[in-house]
Amino acid sequence: MSAALKNNFYIPDSNGVVHHYLTGYLVPWNQKDGLKKDNAIPFEMKQGAQIMIYLKTTICYNFISSSLIFWLWNTEKLQQHDFQDYERNYYESAGFLDTFFAGVFLLAAIFNFLIFLGVREKVYLYFSLMLVCFSLNDFNGSFHPLILDYPTISTLLWWVSNLWYFFLLQFIRHYFRISNFYRVGIKYY
Repeated sequence: MSAALKNNFYIPDSNGVVHHYLTGYLVPWNQKDGLKKDNAIPFEMKQGAQIMIYLKTTICYNFISSSLIFWLWNTEKLQQHDFQDYERNYYESAGFLDTFFAGVFLLAAIFNFLIFLGVREKVYLYFSLMLVCFSLNDFNGSFHPLILDYPTISTLLWWVSNLWYFFLLQFIRHYFRISNFYRVGIKYY
């Protein structure tokens, strides 16, 4: 199991034949090998045996990080833990309430955007953009199974959904008209 974006594992079997396995967070779901949810590759190893594992990893950093580390787990225990976690969180985190609130936020965002088109005040635009990004942030876990084969879109949605902090600051700045009272440092915004 590894935390890197893309991993190529080369693991020899007992006959000396090297098998290639692909996993990672930026690998589409249908191309992953092994335990897909955990980004883990199961392999068999006898007690007291030594095995050489070759790992080619892709990360976004130019320095050595914790994503180069990979962990060895007992496959049966990992599958049992995943099953228990699935049973425990199946009904608790189904996302119905999150989906409902995301829909309400999107409806409010459309309403505020229509007000912006009529009034042309930036406060409505920033509030609308903040609601859209916040609803994407809230809704990201609910529609995640729909985009498992497109990890780039999932990453892009994560970045866009976290822009709600920026739009919240802009909304507060325009709502309270802070630029009228504090001119220092505001000219760049």
